[in-house]
Amino acid sequence: MVMYASERVRSIVSMNPAGRVTVPAEVRRELDLGEEAFFEVQVQKGAIVLRPVAVVPLDRAKGYQGNHRRT
Repeated sequence: MVMYASERVRSIVSMNPAGRVTVPAEVRRELDLGEEAFFEVQVQKGAIVLRPVAVVPLDRAKGYQGNHRRT
């Protein structure tokens, strides 16, 4: 078992020369991510943190409350 910041590492992934990283299928299922997802990217304490975000087209944004899920 590999430990990092008191949490077990679930997967090790690689980055290709274009900077692309594949999110493992298990993680995509757990987070209920569709075929296309958008993420906020932050660096925190030397780690890359990806947080799923909802991107709403401006023409549909009026009244958006943030609790809608893609189906």
